[in-house]
Amino acid sequence: TFFPKNFQSEYICGIIAGMRTSSNEIGYLCSYPIPECVRMVDAFTLGAKSVNPDVTVLEGNVDSFNDPGKGKEFALSMYNQGADFIQAIAGASGMGIYNASVEADRYSFGVGANINYLEPDHIVATAARKVNEMVYNEVKALVDGTWAAGYKISGIAEGAVGYDASESNVVLPEDIQKALTEIEKRIVDGTLVPPESMDEIDAWAAANQYGK
Repeated sequence: TFFPKNFQSEYICGIIAGMRTSSNEIGYLCSYPIPECVRMVDAFTLGAKSVNPDVTVLEGNVDSFNDPGKGKEFALSMYNQGADFIQAIAGASGMGIYNASVEADRYSFGVGANINYLEPDHIVATAARKVNEMVYNEVKALVDGTWAAGYKISGIAEGAVGYDASESNVVLPEDIQKALTEIEKRIVDGTLVPPESMDEIDAWAAANQYGK
């Protein structure tokens, strides 16, 4: 059985939002505050604060995996409060978030399979879960004779998660692309290990600001 480190892709999208925001207001909308979703939104917050300690992260729970109307209502409220980027972690409710980003002429991030093509001028990237890569790694291990039973936890290092900006028309500036490459490399080689507790975020982010 294999599981993705979804929170690592959220961390990367948080970095993009933290570096690109012009209002210092960003947000996320979650389906339910269940442990896996909470871990993902924590990582998004941490990523943003690791590059921008002054950013404010607005929080919201749609309380549904399948209510795009409510997702849009919540997202428009955040955009009206000044948010210019919103991360969707809300299943089909995220469709309302993407629609709201068009209506407000702001930006959003997808989650799971690449959905950038739905609103390519407003969805910056998808916090991607690459199931095909996880399956490939398992098959390769079988072929190589290195496969072992048990739980396999895969992340950026295994190519199982990450940000996917393909099919988006939103161009990431060169300095952000450079930062993402450097940060992903540090995660892979183990020199960057973000904390997993919200209690540690502000102190860790202050001590580990990118570029300082």
